[in-house]
Amino acid sequence: MTAGALAGRGELNFCGVLTVGTLGCLAADLIWFEAGRRWGSRIIRLLCSLSADPRFCVQRARNSFERWGLSSVMVIKFLPGLDGITPPLAGAEGASRAIFMGYDTIGALLWSSLYAGLGYFFADRLDSVEALLDRFSNVLVFGIGVPLILYVGWRMMLLVQMIHYLHLRRISPADLNARLNRDSQIVIIDLLGFEADDINVGIPGAIRIDPARLRRRSRVIMPNNLKIILYCSSVREITSARVALALRKKGIPEVWILEGGLKRWIKEGYPITPNLTDSKDRIAEFGIQVLD
Repeated sequence: MTAGALAGRGELNFCGVLTVGTLGCLAADLIWFEAGRRWGSRIIRLLCSLSADPRFCVQRARNSFERWGLSSVMVIKFLPGLDGITPPLAGAEGASRAIFMGYDTIGALLWSSLYAGLGYFFADRLDSVEALLDRFSNVLVFGIGVPLILYVGWRMMLLVQMIHYLHLRRISPADLNARLNRDSQIVIIDLLGFEADDINVGIPGAIRIDPARLRRRSRVIMPNNLKIILYCSSVREITSARVALALRKKGIPEVWILEGGLKRWIKEGYPITPNLTDSKDRIAEFGIQVLD
């Protein structure tokens, strides 16, 4: 917008502003597109694991791409959340690089034109806007800056909690396998629901439950004698750590995280199955209740 305003005053070339803005968008999107081509759904899961609801993040991006195809690339820059996921998703789906770049060029040009155009057409009012911002700068700082700082601080605190919990509550595949043979009060919860499109196996006897369901439902009731083992395949067990913290806040302390997740379990040669136990029957068998 600032560059557009300077172009409106004759200090910059408007076409040059659009060219630089468009090329900047294309460069970033091409990097993510190539990452999706090389690493496939792994890069999608990595990006979505940082969101509040990884399953919704993945599903929303896939639904949008399936409905609109590559043409969605022209508008995703105006949709927070989808703008970062769609380029690697397009690469993972095997889209043509040339067609992707064509649609992305249109999208980048539209996005750059909107903001640069606003600056261009309101260039003569920048002085009044600047005076207004100076007058209300304190209001902006306390109204926007302070809440933003508090939110970032809160998210950092949650991250520190997760890292701390990971160190204290981890169980190795060897230890879990040994305990399964002698302890009948162990419940293994598979958190791979949002990754199920390419992970169709799990630990025998595990219950597959959507991690968002465990984190967001108001009440999760489990018998006190149960030991809960969580596993996922996200980087550094982020999904498992989030669910473990949520369950602890709901009054369920006996929660452990499988070190290395399903990938390490498979790597060390322990048994897997493509037929996970029906979650409803298994939950009822152990006396677990997930209530609204």
